[in-house]
Amino acid sequence: MKTLNYLLIAALTILMCACRSNDPIEPDRPSIINPDDILVKENETLSADAQKQKLEQVAEKVITLCDVDEYEDIMQLCAEAVGYGSCIFDEYYDFSELEEEWENIAEDFFSQEEISDTETRYFLYLFLSNITGTVEFDDNKATYKKGSDIKVIFHEDDGDTWEAQITPKKLKTVYLGEWMDEYYGFDYDSYEEIWYTDYYNVTVEIPSSLEASLKRNGTTIAALSFSIDHNLNKEGLDFDESYLSLNCEIQIDDLKFIASKAMVDADKGKVECQSALYKGDIFIFSESFSANADYELDEEGYPAEVEDGAVEFRINLLGELQVEGKCSDLVRMAELADAYVEDEDEFERVIDIMNSLIDIHLYYDCTSTEQASIELEPMMEIDEYYGEYYYWAEPVIVFNDGSRYLFYEYFDEDSFSFLIKKFERMVDEYIATFEDYEDIFDE
Repeated sequence: MKTLNYLLIAALTILMCACRSNDPIEPDRPSIINPDDILVKENETLSADAQKQKLEQVAEKVITLCDVDEYEDIMQLCAEAVGYGSCIFDEYYDFSELEEEWENIAEDFFSQEEISDTETRYFLYLFLSNITGTVEFDDNKATYKKGSDIKVIFHEDDGDTWEAQITPKKLKTVYLGEWMDEYYGFDYDSYEEIWYTDYYNVTVEIPSSLEASLKRNGTTIAALSFSIDHNLNKEGLDFDESYLSLNCEIQIDDLKFIASKAMVDADKGKVECQSALYKGDIFIFSESFSANADYELDEEGYPAEVEDGAVEFRINLLGELQVEGKCSDLVRMAELADAYVEDEDEFERVIDIMNSLIDIHLYYDCTSTEQASIELEPMMEIDEYYGEYYYWAEPVIVFNDGSRYLFYEYFDEDSFSFLIKKFERMVDEYIATFEDYEDIFDE
């Protein structure tokens, strides 16, 4: 088991990207229904107290889905990766053959040109096709064999064989452009500061699709599929016209994460993303996000100032709790949050403007009936010793009957004490289990 983390380092770097082009499918009803559940019908409004029970019901189901026994295999993999660093990696294997091959690969990745004593131009070629082949670890030796895929194989002392494989398809060469880095050094001979300039010309290979898998003794433990669509041209990244869209799916045991329509469209000034998480057939979570990203470009063609900051989002938890919101101008919202105010009346005006920019609502059980909204409340505190006033904003939950509660008042420890204790117990179990695995690997 000692070398499993090396396989994870090779595989999970890719596995944490994204995958297949399925759209996240939201349920039209709660994904888990128990006999005593509070279920909300269309046009039915819950009281503030009833919503506390509903929220506790949702949270308890999430905690139950996160039971430590369900994720021991994943925690074992993570503990193995954390437990062994590169120093042990170097001690266990003879890398002489791999080091020689890496020197050849590095030559294809990197070159440089001295422009002057203070200017250097670097050329980076981040090509997947330059690193394809199979690296195999066996009998304390690492060997390399050329191939069309990226594959890493570990043979454990206990007889287990771990295999990570990455298969990129339809690679397209894309020049991303030239980036400049300026910094200064000190010349001790002349006792003068000297400015240096480095230029980085970056060219990459982008696959139209990519598949990856992690197997133990031939059985798949984790799998990834990934697709990408873009119109990046050979002249470099164009912040006015470039388009990039990602779709992906990651599955580890019975956990499946889907990211769909993760898209940046410079021409339309839009950023969008949708994702969802499932445990087997049980829907756990989804989110969708979109934002306007219109901006002015500076003299060198890079984004300088955002002109339109409209944002919309939706969160769905277990099909039972939905939060939908928008901010008509996130840029203006940030400016107001940083504004300096001198008196209470001015601060209240700032909060009124901020509330006019946001619109956030809560719904239950996939109905369209609004149950509550979120606003900001101006708060003030006086430092009696110095006679100074401090102003800040607190989120407030507002119910349909007009009642208003500060978050810390509504989600108080007394009302949610059972849930808080259950959550803390779950966290302690995760920590203890993880530490147990670390102790095993340390031995």
